[in-house]
Amino acid sequence: MQSFAQTTYKETITLLANEEKVYEVPGADGDAIQIELEREKGSKIDMEVTIYPQKPFFHEDNFKKTKRIITVTRRGVYVIKLKNPNDKEAVFNVNIFSQNFTGFPVTLEHTLVRDTTYAYSTNQMKRIDKLDAQTVQTEKFYLNSRSNAYLKGGKNKVLVPIILPDNTQEWYYVFTASREENEVKQTLNSFNFVAALSGYIKEDKDLKSSIASMAAPPGAEICDIYLLDESNAKLFSKDEDYTYDMDASRENYKSGVVTVRDVEAKKQYLVISNPDNLHGIHIALEVVAIVKTEETMLQRVNVPVITSQIIPVVKDL
Repeated sequence: MQSFAQTTYKETITLLANEEKVYEVPGADGDAIQIELEREKGSKIDMEVTIYPQKPFFHEDNFKKTKRIITVTRRGVYVIKLKNPNDKEAVFNVNIFSQNFTGFPVTLEHTLVRDTTYAYSTNQMKRIDKLDAQTVQTEKFYLNSRSNAYLKGGKNKVLVPIILPDNTQEWYYVFTASREENEVKQTLNSFNFVAALSGYIKEDKDLKSSIASMAAPPGAEICDIYLLDESNAKLFSKDEDYTYDMDASRENYKSGVVTVRDVEAKKQYLVISNPDNLHGIHIALEVVAIVKTEETMLQRVNVPVITSQIIPVVKDL
């Protein structure tokens, strides 16, 4: 059977007292590793052979000459450690070589590997972002009918400025409309939207789907609500044409919860209008903001220790 020579070490070494020398030989299934050691002068030595990283294979102690042939049955790096355990030096001729009989020779390479362990834990102050639901304002007011506003000087529209807290992530307005003042007061007191939002945040629920699944507060009469920026609010005040945010505005609504995601401007405005020609209505409005705050807390953390080492590996040629 044809064989292929692979790794070869052929040299004369001198081992001082208690000195070691290591040879690494790659092996694939069916390979033969031959070890020939002969003392030239000095003390006897020991030999230990392991399969990397630490699997014992065999050892031989206190010899002046040895010859071993290892038939490889497990692919790996065979580590041959020679040690002089004596007080005087030892000089040996070393001849270590491997042969491949399968036609698929291997070679020895070294690679860098890194490992992370957690050696100890310690207390550290950590800043975390936290979301809070905050009531910005509540409003109750009466809007005249359109005919009353036209004939008797009443108002069927109102402009409500909204001042958002710093770090507002998004905000909501809850509204209800009725001809009966007591009904809107009762709805405003019982709906408690900010408490519901706080609960969703605490339970880490998706706000969009959670709010969409909420029942709207009771409402009996329709109204129109338009979200304006400051420049369009000025146009409204001058009774001029204005534009509004269509996504955050509602027409012909009796009650509901509206989400506003545009928080670029800290000051925004709601125009609330009574479209009814004959009847005035009472309006209740609650504005709630989701505000990001920063909280500092003491946390127990594991400190990582990153180590690296170069290890021998077997590679196909």
